[in-house]
Amino acid sequence: MLQPMMLREISVGRDPACDIPIDPNMGTVSSRHAVIYNSVDGQLFFRDQSKNGSTVNGAPVHNISVPLNPGSSIVLANTCFLPWEKISVFFPMAQAPYSTQYASSSQGNAAMGAPTSYVGSNPYGDVYAGMPNQAASYAPYVSANNTADTETLQKFHWGAFFLYPYWGFTNGTWWAFFLLLIPPFYLVGALICGFKGYQWAWKRGKWTSFKEFKIVQHTWTTVAFTSLIFSVSVGLLCLIIEWLMHV
Repeated sequence: MLQPMMLREISVGRDPACDIPIDPNMGTVSSRHAVIYNSVDGQLFFRDQSKNGSTVNGAPVHNISVPLNPGSSIVLANTCFLPWEKISVFFPMAQAPYSTQYASSSQGNAAMGAPTSYVGSNPYGDVYAGMPNQAASYAPYVSANNTADTETLQKFHWGAFFLYPYWGFTNGTWWAFFLLLIPPFYLVGALICGFKGYQWAWKRGKWTSFKEFKIVQHTWTTVAFTSLIFSVSVGLLCLIIEWLMHV
């Protein structure tokens, strides 16, 4: 069994003082874009702390921690590929399988020969669950409260559709507010925000967890439908009153 690695944390970004400095000309990468650290059981983590986010094996990561496996593909701000060789310099034992304490998988997974799942924690207090030793491709191993649910991000955002000027102003797409000044573009802006709303809000917001993100966006949708129902009800009431006055 492997011995746990010495606990350490390294920084990644355009700041020359970072342990892994990035080309200063990569303007979309933050000065202190991310940190990579390990837990007592040897599990590596990538924690994004940037403005433009990152991707790990194609999964979006923004202001949260995700476990890393040897060979994981990391792209900063969708433009800068981070070679695994630069990481392994600081964590040489990360090139070997981890000695993680595994939890038993379901009988179905075991019968198919699928790897068992595990649960653990890291220095930031995140509780994570994932599938070990999936270096080439895996679902986003985000902490249990931060799981970036791809299905949710691809849904139509009714709150952004109905309230998009105000929703956009508070969710990083402030330009949507000014489309109010151009009436012909109002419906176009509403449709765009409806289809891209969840993705834009997740990428551009400063969320402590995906759970918090879902609660806030659900609130926008609830307010939108409540406002719609209220407006329709008031309109119908006015019509009824006007009709009664002419009977």
